Amino acid sequence: MQVRGTDSAQAEAVKTDARMAEVIRRALYGRIGKPTEPLVIADGSLRYRIGPARLMRLVDDLRRDDLRYATARERLRTRLGYLARAQAEARGDSPTEAWVARISRTKSVKELTDAVWPAVDAAGLIAELLSDRELLARSADGLLSEAEQDAISWPTARGPSARSAGAMPTPSSSTRPLTCSNAAARTAMW
Repeated sequence: MQVRGTDSAQAEAVKTDARMAEVIRRALYGRIGKPTEPLVIADGSLRYRIGPARLMRLVDDLRRDDLRYATARERLRTRLGYLARAQAEARGDSPTEAWVARISRTKSVKELTDAVWPAVDAAGLIAELLSDRELLARSADGLLSEAEQDAISWPTARGPSARSAGAMPTPSSSTRPLTCSNAAARTAMW
């Protein structure tokens, strides 16, 4: 990517401040939705239904677990497969691990996972955060002043082709800020 701009000293200071990791974490975990409809998993002529209250508990449990975002997303898919397995076992079936893996990859499970715990890439998250003033304000609430938010936000006319070097995460930082080891802080946004 060609760098076509430079950050002000204030923008550089904010982007390298430890508070920025929390702003990014809030933006990331703020994407997690609340399931409102039941999940119906089809397996041939059989259907396994998981109600919205159970889905909500599952999402809440995963938010409280001290996991990386992508790991928790994958665990959601797997746990949905195991919930279907419990229903199959209650019917007298003996589903295997391969069955659970197959059920975890069904269209309905994938659609629910994408809707509730969407896939995110680091560069896209940072670009959205810096170009969307409302998202930045929500994510930086209580952490960054309005002046600091103004310093790091991209003007609307400026797009991805005019990014400054400090606007994009470095390879070493692109995975670190997207994780959080503080489960209590993570649930505060919920």
